[in-house]
Amino acid sequence: MINRQSILAMKRITCLIVLLITAGGAVFGQRGGVGAKGGSNRPDRTQPQPEQQTQKALRNIVGPSVVPSPTPSPEPTPTIEPEGRESCDTTKPGTCPGTYKLTYGISINDHARHAEAASQKTSGGFAFNVYVTRRIFVEVDNDNFVSKKPEGADRVTGFGDTVLNIGADPLLEKEGSKRPGIWVTYAVKVPTASMKKGLGTGELDHSITGAVYKTYRKANYFELDFNEYLSGRGGGLGFDHSSSLIGLLERILSEKNLLHFEIDGTFATQSSNAELFTLDYLEHSFTDHMIMRLGGRVGLTPNSPRIGFYAALRFKGKLK
Repeated sequence: MINRQSILAMKRITCLIVLLITAGGAVFGQRGGVGAKGGSNRPDRTQPQPEQQTQKALRNIVGPSVVPSPTPSPEPTPTIEPEGRESCDTTKPGTCPGTYKLTYGISINDHARHAEAASQKTSGGFAFNVYVTRRIFVEVDNDNFVSKKPEGADRVTGFGDTVLNIGADPLLEKEGSKRPGIWVTYAVKVPTASMKKGLGTGELDHSITGAVYKTYRKANYFELDFNEYLSGRGGGLGFDHSSSLIGLLERILSEKNLLHFEIDGTFATQSSNAELFTLDYLEHSFTDHMIMRLGGRVGLTPNSPRIGFYAALRFKGKLK
């Protein structure tokens, strides 16, 4: 069961985001490559191994320890690793290079309460995230298909946009410490969707995201993301700017099950309305390498899709 502290923390994050978003007034650039993640703009990264407490810090906690004189022992026979095979110490801080997540999902969203703000939309695609070093990762997101049904018009279907991300973990959590971790990403949206069909803007967009996260008692993961999005206006006229906040809680229920609660909000601008929605799903592990997600989203503002369904399969492992 979810403990009381987790519920209170998520309520505080939700209230903070709701107040900030609604206070900003009431379109928000068409962001692509999010079908695999249920509409979320967060990178689908592997959570890094936290830093270990130093010996000095441990002595301050438990006091000095007496180290007995070592007993001589015979030298062990060295193990010869096969040529071309590299091992990775999973106890070191960060994430082993080559660690990846491949998610393929589908999102089905109803139209918004203000029908002109958001039409019925179905999108499906993939998100591939891989660590190239212990602290640097890259991700490619793509909507393989997008199908929209505007109010009073025929349905249009086609290929979606592609998003390229590069991110880093500049500050990792430290075991036994209250210090949170920090990750940052830069992303560019490549306009691979058709502008004529209304499936994309046809413009190159940029975004920068920074996040603060903390694990509590190993079963609860909290995160707060800050995003700045620059959507191209077209014709070399510059960019429209929008800001977003994302708060989330992940709770480990058992060895195979995890609950994900997320609230996403985008501030209003001169050319767009505020948008606020929740994304919640259950994650079930079939094996160590294959996971299923099942859930949905609920719009909290008139400009957000009223309700949506989300399902995905995620594969994880380590590239050879």
